[in-house]
Amino acid sequence: MTNTPPSLRLFELLETMCAHGQPFSLGDAIEATGWPKPSVHRMLGQLESCLLYTSPSPRDVEES
Repeated sequence: MTNTPPSLRLFELLETMCAHGQPFSLGDAIEATGWPKPSVHRMLGQLESCLLYTSPSPRDVEES
């Protein structure tokens, strides 16, 4: 990922998830961004609290 300012990383993560086109897990997010796990976990939680992200169920991941 680019050297995005902290204030815009959440938007970059959301854009990356949309471009992925399939269920997107924490591991996928870490791999795609290269950011630390705690940071990505926190950002996914923020997106989930705004109803912009839902953690994929194990069944969703198996089907992709």
